[in-house]
Amino acid sequence: MKALAYEVRRLRSVRSTWLTAAVVLLAGAAVAAVMARQQQPGPSPADAVRAVTAVVPVLPLPVAALGAGVLGALSYAHEVSHPGLPASRVALPRRLGLLTAKLLVVGAVCLALSAATALLNGSVFALALPPGIDARELLDPGAQAGAARPLALFAALVVLSGWAGLLATCLVRNAAAGLALLTALAVLGEPLAGLLLRRTGPDGFAALPAVREMQALLPFENALERLRLGDGRVAAEAVHLPVPVLLAVVLAPPALGLLGAVAVQFRRRAL
Repeated sequence: MKALAYEVRRLRSVRSTWLTAAVVLLAGAAVAAVMARQQQPGPSPADAVRAVTAVVPVLPLPVAALGAGVLGALSYAHEVSHPGLPASRVALPRRLGLLTAKLLVVGAVCLALSAATALLNGSVFALALPPGIDARELLDPGAQAGAARPLALFAALVVLSGWAGLLATCLVRNAAAGLALLTALAVLGEPLAGLLLRRTGPDGFAALPAVREMQALLPFENALERLRLGDGRVAAEAVHLPVPVLLAVVLAPPALGLLGAVAVQFRRRAL
């Protein structure tokens, strides 16, 4: 409990926490407003989800997820630059306890950030729609019944991004390098995930409701274009990879990152 209270005080007292949250909210609201002005009449649940979650096709992750990665990276980097618990630099259990506290606090902050983002973006999107278009008309009856599911996935994605930013910075002990590692994993992982969905076909992973809704949050198809050659074909090396290999390639980086973040604590005398 002391580690949790310590981490809450640290995160609350650092200006970068509030600045990052403000930038995320303002940028997300701007994206929602622009997408609302471009909205056409008729049901379009995917567009509504992208607007509420501020998904920009040129970015590998939603705006809030990128901001969560920044919060996670800065949480660890600030501890490295200004250690506040000298006792945690010696005993391994205390260092692991502090790392766990950081994951819990960052996860809670990212969850709150995702909720604030969805509420603000939804309000801006509804107010900025062109005259004659009602926000409820963009969702068909089936989408209205399951509208909470994409938002739950969005919240999970934001929390996972915050944890990934923290663990990546744990490995390299530098916020900029940790964010670069997180971005590289997203840029490389999304095309492979899109290729995996395409390879399994409509009866495979792509048939799962959660996967279909996640495709509105992550630009799988746009990312898949990075694997294409000049003549429009997908790179032959990627096409012929077996499905289990593709699945392993997609899941291996986050698993190795978690194991690596714990393993390095056995060799260090500081967090």
